[in-house]
Amino acid sequence: NHMTLLMEDVLTVGRIETGKIVRELAYLNLDKLAQTSIRELKVNTDKDIEFAYSCNMPDQTIVADIKLMRQVITNIVSNAVKYSESPATITLDITFDDDNVRMRFKDEGIGIPEQDQVHLFEPFYRSTNVGSIQGTGLGLAITKPAVELHNGQIDFTSVPGEGTTFNIQIPLVKELVKE
Repeated sequence: NHMTLLMEDVLTVGRIETGKIVRELAYLNLDKLAQTSIRELKVNTDKDIEFAYSCNMPDQTIVADIKLMRQVITNIVSNAVKYSESPATITLDITFDDDNVRMRFKDEGIGIPEQDQVHLFEPFYRSTNVGSIQGTGLGLAITKPAVELHNGQIDFTSVPGEGTTFNIQIPLVKELVKE
């Protein structure tokens, strides 16, 4: 299973780099997707991690690529779990307004050294402080283009030893229109 997921990530990065990745838009309840992703990650960790989750409009349906949005949420939250020491709290807030959906992911992990921050979204790049923590350096290289394919933006702040916060903003699309 791990090898299959790794190969899928490598293929996704290849499609991104060649411009051959295509969005498959559908109606999506982002709240349910986030809760499912968190539940799956809870089951698959032996760390003492608490999840603080909120969504201001849990019944809101948006138009997005379900697979890409799952990767966005799972990649950031799984990194937060991976790079946090027990006990820790990981926060995910989803906020809808008239024009955008915003997601804020906050962890209490090892943080990202300043010299590594400029390279964070590059394929196969891993921060210098990860030590022996397993990873491929592909998750965020997939996350950023996935957000951008939804005409969104991603940014982050990080302090080594204190944690990292990722902020994503995506224009809100409520009606499915054939592209």
